[in-house]
Amino acid sequence: MNNFKFVELRKIMIADTYMDFLTLFTNMLHGSNQRLVVESKMCITKTNTKGFLTRRSKR
Repeated sequence: MNNFKFVELRKIMIADTYMDFLTLFTNMLHGSNQRLVVESKMCITKTNTKGFLTRRSKR
């Protein structure tokens, strides 16, 4: 019985850690997305001869 409680507690701790990591990862993705949006508003994008997107500042 005691061993069972320990296993359950360990599962909960692992799940908590996983959720924390997932939240952090999502926030990182969201932050980079927002930065991309800001960058695209500040820059003029156009494709060069090879089809790659190039950016230059609007200033």
